[in-house]
Amino acid sequence: MLSIFFIDGVAMLPGRLKTARLRANFTQEKLGVLAGIEEATARSRISQYESGIHRPTFEMMCAFAKVLNVPECYFYTVDDNFAEAVLDLYVRWESKS
Repeated sequence: MLSIFFIDGVAMLPGRLKTARLRANFTQEKLGVLAGIEEATARSRISQYESGIHRPTFEMMCAFAKVLNVPECYFYTVDDNFAEAVLDLYVRWESKS
């Protein structure tokens, strides 16, 4: 079962999902649809994931990572500074590919 850690009062996984979505300049609906969620429920499901009401599966988080162009581990790294370092490394790695 997926655990949600809290950092400075913000749930880690939901907070990182929202941060990554906003960085990509996606609406909740667009992210959901691109990740394979039906259009009719995409916005509400992403909203529920970002608010921590429901927990997405690891497979769904992998789909979000692919759409948002972030490494999967970004969502699960506890330390915010380390998560940002992972994201920076990933961006540099992708630019070399």
